[in-house]
Amino acid sequence: MAAVLAAGPGAVLSHRSASALWRIRDTAPAKPEVIVARERRRPGIHIHRVALPADEMTVARGIPVTTPTRTLLDLAEVISFHQLERAVHETEFRRLTSPLSLDALLARHAGRRGTTALREIVNCRNLGRNIPRSDLEIAFLAFVDKQGLERPLVNEKIGPYTVDALYPDARLVIELDSRSPTRPRGPSRKTADETATCSRRATASCGSPTASSTRSTRRSQHSSDRSPPRDR
Repeated sequence: MAAVLAAGPGAVLSHRSASALWRIRDTAPAKPEVIVARERRRPGIHIHRVALPADEMTVARGIPVTTPTRTLLDLAEVISFHQLERAVHETEFRRLTSPLSLDALLARHAGRRGTTALREIVNCRNLGRNIPRSDLEIAFLAFVDKQGLERPLVNEKIGPYTVDALYPDARLVIELDSRSPTRPRGPSRKTADETATCSRRATASCGSPTASSTRSTRRSQHSSDRSPPRDR
């Protein structure tokens, strides 16, 4: 709120600062980001000069801020594809609404930098599911995409467990070196027996992955055959 007040009348919180307010990203930038209609300079504040339509701004927790959809549009210019993907999923998961839909906003701002990536995410991803919950999971999905492999399901429940990555057809569970907030408190790693149980339940408990890739499935099966789960 202090940054918005310091930026003057008509200023609204925006970009990464707005995403932190909406809780669709975990961290806020070192410098608060705001949008203003006229050129202004304020030390310690990152100011973007934009004339915002009324349906692209709102008030949340008493703070003037860009709407969730406008926030995603602004984020598309300043963060990576996989970080943006996570933000889009979080927006859907949290059921954040805006006066203007994301499709309508993309049509209004067609050709703007970042809109191609945002449109791809909206059109091709299963929104609200398969949400990466950590930077490591984002990096893992980026690695999978770069290698042209089939994407796993992420943070999928199998019985009492939530596994980091799952290939149900291959009955392969991949655990990354991070704790999941949805996993019960206690050791951050499942035992070999528990992981094997997850793998056996995988096909029955979960649907098929969102894309089909024979090559990646074969690699997953070979990896499973060569490298049995280790004690965690």
